[in-house]
Amino acid sequence: MPFFLSAGAGVGATFFLSICGAVLAVFLGRSKASPAAGRIFSGFACGVMTAALVFSLLMPAIEMSTAQGVFSVVPALGGFLLGGVFLLVLDLWPGGNEHRGLCARTRLMLVVGLHNVPQGMAVALSCAMAAQASSGTLSFMSATTLAVGIGVQNIPENMALALGLRASGLGGRKAFLFTAATAAVEPLAGLLAVGALGAAQNALPWFLGFAAGAMLYAVADDFMPCSAGGQHEGTAACLLGFALMLLLDAALGG
Repeated sequence: MPFFLSAGAGVGATFFLSICGAVLAVFLGRSKASPAAGRIFSGFACGVMTAALVFSLLMPAIEMSTAQGVFSVVPALGGFLLGGVFLLVLDLWPGGNEHRGLCARTRLMLVVGLHNVPQGMAVALSCAMAAQASSGTLSFMSATTLAVGIGVQNIPENMALALGLRASGLGGRKAFLFTAATAAVEPLAGLLAVGALGAAQNALPWFLGFAAGAMLYAVADDFMPCSAGGQHEGTAACLLGFALMLLLDAALGG
């Protein structure tokens, strides 16, 4: 089936670039992270994830619903609120004292995994629809641009994840393996979405908003406090991460 092979090629490329980001992070974080390096890693992750939730999640979710007119924001906003509430419930669920809530490492992997679900769906569905379309070059180029854009953005995103895992105390090998496992969610979600093509298209704006809400919760609750500490290197790294993602989004056509 050409459409399934096309979808597999698209999500395979984005997964490969995710692995490249994890490998780069392993090389960057070989030495034991100092408190300043931890603030830099957290600040960079904060900037990258904030930009990703705006440019890769919320804006596409609203654009997908433009046919609904003034209500086009409802799927993105509804999913966004559900995503934030979902992580809040998970945080409060155990109800203990020192063991209450998710640890930062688990939450980080969870939100990046959630973020990878709609991105994988978007890439796989666009590639599958391009393979089915008879219009030819334009639809193929559009799908290719989306796959390249998300794939290139995955490099700093997965660098941020792996560096965040390193900052939380994991060794380089474990940080790489956990990042790779989280990245594998993207092609898996994409191929599953192609199997349920129509329903997945309708639900995609809600998934995008949900991932954005969960990601913003993690940024505000974990990365912003960790990047502070009375110093400025974390804030500078946050600005750098956001600027990098903004440039990538602009260069690749958003």
